[in-house]
Amino acid sequence: MLSEETIVKALGGRSSLGRQVRSPLDLDELIRIGFPYKAGIFLKDLLNLNTNQFTKYLQLSERTWIRVRNAHKRLSSIVSDRIYRLARIYSLACEVLEDDALAKEWLNRPQYGLGGKIPLELLHTEAGTKEVEDLLWRIEYGIAV
Repeated sequence: MLSEETIVKALGGRSSLGRQVRSPLDLDELIRIGFPYKAGIFLKDLLNLNTNQFTKYLQLSERTWIRVRNAHKRLSSIVSDRIYRLARIYSLACEVLEDDALAKEWLNRPQYGLGGKIPLELLHTEAGTKEVEDLLWRIEYGIAV
């Protein structure tokens, strides 16, 4: 079962988030006040995404991302929620596929079970995210996709 600890690791842990996260409610509070920019950078680097790819996923301009990064500001709650969503799905893919490199590759490849769509591109919405999550659970439980 996917744990908050796994998701927190994908966000860089205490050093990136700036504090200990002990429960989902701690994460909720951090999302509401906005993640430190370091959590986003950690996840971007973990997923081997360039700035253009990452900001496209966050629906944020590169210029805004660079401005926030250079000023060492907190991200908005909306951007923080998108980063959390990406970290959660990445963590789930790692758990289901049992390999970090395979999970990264899977997230960036068209998937038959998603109508040929790329999982990362579906994470822009909650509906798309649910489809990716459902597919991962079907893979986990061996249900035909």
